[in-house]
Amino acid sequence: MEKEQEKQIIRQYLNGIYSSQEVKKITESLHHADELGILEELAAEVWEEAEACSNVPDLNKKQERKAAVLLEKLQPRNYHSWVKRVFYAVTGIAASVLLVIGGISLKQHWDIRHIVMTQVKTGFGEKKELVLPDGSQIVLNACSQLQYPTEFVGNIRDVQLNGEAYFKITSDPQKPFQVQTAAFQIEVLGTEFNVKSYPHDQIQSVEVEEGKVQVKLPEDRIRLKKQEQIYLNRQSGEYSKLKRCENKVAEWRKGSLHFHQTPLADVARELERRYNCRISFREGQSFDNLISGEHDNQDLETILESLHYICGINYEKENENIILYK
Repeated sequence: MEKEQEKQIIRQYLNGIYSSQEVKKITESLHHADELGILEELAAEVWEEAEACSNVPDLNKKQERKAAVLLEKLQPRNYHSWVKRVFYAVTGIAASVLLVIGGISLKQHWDIRHIVMTQVKTGFGEKKELVLPDGSQIVLNACSQLQYPTEFVGNIRDVQLNGEAYFKITSDPQKPFQVQTAAFQIEVLGTEFNVKSYPHDQIQSVEVEEGKVQVKLPEDRIRLKKQEQIYLNRQSGEYSKLKRCENKVAEWRKGSLHFHQTPLADVARELERRYNCRISFREGQSFDNLISGEHDNQDLETILESLHYICGINYEKENENIILYK
């Protein structure tokens, strides 16, 4: 397909002229990184055209949802992560480009060139509190990263999380709040919830303290309300939805640790993040233990002793390292 033909198809897509064949061509042509230049060129052209127009109408929401359904069926499995890279490249040029991939609407107004992304990180044993531009309050757990714009424009308040955070979201029925992680997407209007999604952890989770949230998994959509939570096993793709008797969400803010059928490797990483230590497993030994329990403001040694009592896991210290063995 010639470059100008590809650009014309994308233009038709953005203008609301949809067909399954054209949408399929879009997903196929944009799947390859060497096609990035086409989207960049088109973005620049659209921007120049916008400069000459005083009023640019918004795209119709029904068409937006229709495109989302079509693309969700046609997209390659690794398409979403690539589109995110394209999106950030394009916003550097500035354009009003709508990409609806897997039900995620990445839509910005014509003043996108003025938006600056803020990134907040925490280190080992560190927590941070911050307030977003809309007044929403966030507590970021250790070894986590949150990325958000200095101003929420468009129809969605969108942030990206790598790690764990507690969210207290300011209500805005006209502008849903979305949290993007590597494992799932969470959408709310105004509520309080906790998200745990560390890239190397096998178990990912969402817990609701107040209100309702929708969690979009690779193959399903789950609604959660107060005192409900979902655990996703990234290795198997299986998930479980639970209701807690007590409303203890994000107890880590108070120094507590909570595990629910958590693989021992995830527990070790959690302890590393919390206590700024290094934990390894004795070579040649396999560990398939699943850990459940709560630990309130206890020191590392007490927790290691608890692991020994619960499942017979021993430990020894070598300099700054802790080695677990059977």
